[in-house]
Amino acid sequence: MKKENYYSILLMTLFGLAGSILLGFIFYRKAIFIPAKPAFQFVMNGFMGALFLGLLEYRSVRAQTYGIILILAIALLGTGNALTLAYFIRNVLYLAGLLLSILLYYQLLKKNSRISYYLRSFILVSLYALLNIVAGTLVYLINAKEGFPALSFIYQLAIYGALIGLGIGLGADLFLQNRKRILRFLRIVTE
Repeated sequence: MKKENYYSILLMTLFGLAGSILLGFIFYRKAIFIPAKPAFQFVMNGFMGALFLGLLEYRSVRAQTYGIILILAIALLGTGNALTLAYFIRNVLYLAGLLLSILLYYQLLKKNSRISYYLRSFILVSLYALLNIVAGTLVYLINAKEGFPALSFIYQLAIYGALIGLGIGLGADLFLQNRKRILRFLRIVTE
């Protein structure tokens, strides 16, 4: 893989993470930086989703393999409670929802040149909000063993999914649309 692609993956990850953190900070303030709070998803999922999107965009099987291993390690060990079965299942389901939404977004929409930059981000909003609701509902049903989650819980899952998806999408699209200028500004030589 070209050296330039490593920089592009890193920068796309940073831009996607920055978008997620910015939107999270606007709505949830400092709570996004406290690992014990649910709003910490803006940092964790923003990083993992943007990294996965960068790996898909500048793909190399070797880089994708290392990246997926890193993403899994962060997701499974990130909360410190990953050693219990309940947290392990929770992390796997939420991670699956995130990665599946990014993969669907990339496969179905990213390569479609008829859909303009930034409009695609709103499609990622829908995908991640829906898959976050599905993952959260499955986690609730597995843990509660009776009943269906409250509507307020489902609403919160949708809001988190929508805002994180929007942040990742806008950040990544901002980088992609201005990639050459950003690389030139950072004095990264392109071949």
